[in-house]
This record gives sequence, C-alpha cells and structure tokens, in this order.
Amino acid sequence: MYEKPAIVVVTQSAMSTAHRVREQLPGSVIYGYRKRTKLSDVTFDNVGNTLRELFTKKQPIIALMSSGIVIRTLGNLLKDKHKEPPVLVISEDGRFIVPLLGGHAGANQIAQTLANALHGHAALTTTSDTRFGTTLDAPPKGWNLANPKDHKNFVAQLLAGKGVQINGELDWLSVTQLPNDALGPLRITGTLRAIKGSSDHLVYHPEKLALGIGCERGVSFEEIR
Repeated sequence: MYEKPAIVVVTQSAMSTAHRVREQLPGSVIYGYRKRTKLSDVTFDNVGNTLRELFTKKQPIIALMSSGIVIRTLGNLLKDKHKEPPVLVISEDGRFIVPLLGGHAGANQIAQTLANALHGHAALTTTSDTRFGTTLDAPPKGWNLANPKDHKNFVAQLLAGKGVQINGELDWLSVTQLPNDALGPLRITGTLRAIKGSSDHLVYHPEKLALGIGCERGVSFEEIR
C-alpha cells in the first residue's frame, strides 16, 4: 500500500537507533540531516521540507526527533486518515515509540515490532488496540477486510460490551482479547466467498486466489479492469 519506510534522523546520537530500526523494516531508508549526521542512506538540508515531501509521497515516516516538530510540520497536510501513511516518533535511545498518525494503517503494528526489537515501549492510544490487542481494520499480511466502512460501528459495539462470533481460519485473532461469544450478536468471518458484511459483521478474505488474463500490448488498465 505504501512506499518504503523513511527513517528520518536529525542528530548523530540517534543514528545507532536508526540503524537498529532499519534492521527491523526491510527496504527502509535512513534520511540524515546533512549538518548533524553521518552514515545515512540519503542526506537532506531542510527538515520540514523533507517530512512534507515524504508524507505527500505516502511514505511511512519513522522520525527520531521531537514529536512537536513532526506535528507542527505535517498538521496542515492532514485531510483523509484513510489515505495518509503511518507516522511514528521514536526517542533517540529507542525507549519510546509513539504512533502519531495512521494507527490503523500500520503505525501501531510497526510500533509493536520496534518496541519488541528495541526493548522499548509502544505508546498505543487507539482504544481497540489497548482494549482488545488488535487492530481489526489492519489485518496481518495475507488478509484483507472486505467492508472497512463498517469497522467503526462494529468496534463501537465491541466497546459497548457486545460479544462476537469468530468463524473461519482466523488464527491471528486467537491471541487477542476479543469478547468471543458463540451466541454473540456480532460476527467476524474469514472466507474466500463473496459474503456481504455489515456493521454487525466484518468479513475478511485471505489472499489465496490469483487471476491471470491475456491481452494485446498497450491495452489500458481501464479496459483490462
């Protein structure tokens, strides 16, 4: 969904943490402030311009700097949370990982991964994550939520105390704290079938089917679709 993660560093003292972060995020690139850092993959001269450019290109941003700098820089660019990339801030020593934006677009998952690797703390503030230990609208790789527009109302009902039936081979939900209830009014289903979901029923599809087509050279994407 997104470009390669950008690890943005403004001080040399944070560079060792940046390299540890890169080890956990394959394909990530370290951006270093030219005046104050060494050993980066890419150098830059203007912090604000770099953050805005990366955000506009929808690159996940892991910023080793003050959260205030990131908030003030990106504030005017925030328009649609469903299309914005994950943005996280990490302390120089790696002790604190804070997802600022895109919690349901992968930021919370990145924070947990980095917290485990850096022996730090992921400061998650998304209610569903802290209560149930999962982000239902950001399933793991290999799964897709068929009806994301119903997620908000579904989670609201979970938070209100309603139980949920879980059907299908959804092993990634077995380690959560969801209120599993075989007779609950809510349902979560994992299936290859084209089942229509609702605000009471989330449907997940595994990426197990592939479609191949043949066409002449130069055919447009619109015509193929």
